[in-house]
Amino acid sequence: MILGFDWIASLGDIGMNFSKGVMTVDCNGEKVKLVTEEVKAEVKLCEGDVDVVKESKKGNQIFYAQLFKMEETSKPLELKLNPELTNLLQEFQDIFEEPKTLPPRRAIDHQIALKPDSKPINIRPYRFSYFQKLEMEKIIQELLKNDLIQNSTSAYASPVLLVKKKDGTWRMCIDYRKLNDETIKNKFPIPIIEDLLDELDGAHYFSKLDLRSGYHQIRMEEKDVHKTAFQTQPL
Repeated sequence: MILGFDWIASLGDIGMNFSKGVMTVDCNGEKVKLVTEEVKAEVKLCEGDVDVVKESKKGNQIFYAQLFKMEETSKPLELKLNPELTNLLQEFQDIFEEPKTLPPRRAIDHQIALKPDSKPINIRPYRFSYFQKLEMEKIIQELLKNDLIQNSTSAYASPVLLVKKKDGTWRMCIDYRKLNDETIKNKFPIPIIEDLLDELDGAHYFSKLDLRSGYHQIRMEEKDVHKTAFQTQPL
């Protein structure tokens, strides 16, 4: 039994044959084969006390396991912010609030130009566990409540993915890969990195903003809204 990915990662290139149960590794310039051994043994689950000495003399192997009940805590993490940053966040509190509506129409909105004779993309939804279904239902209900999405009968339908974030919550992502394959790609020159660095000459302070749910920042052209439809399993 091999425990620990760090040890496997230190071996570099390895060869695996799962049908034969053989792993070939390079150890100090030599090829070493690790072969699985089939052991037929009777497994007994004991909930009471076990005489470890007596069982070991019989040649039996004993594994000890203990179960713990993990309870989630709702206590938020306490973050210590710079007082100046706190004042800035309070002054522009309306900017950092959760979006309640879609952004206003602008001079240029996003468009989806499809290739000629392309057919509507309609892909069956991915399977999720019961727990993930509950999380997805919460996210969708919240989006509907804030009018960020709407019910649709579009011929287009892309599947949905759930991605776990660092704080343990879930982010709903829509798999538009098939739709992207049928989209005419925009072509524009990539900026030269030296030119971008020259523009930073004389700058002393640098900051960044994490645009949460950034796809809410740009509106879609009305004629292309139906192409962004997604579907999930029945919730």
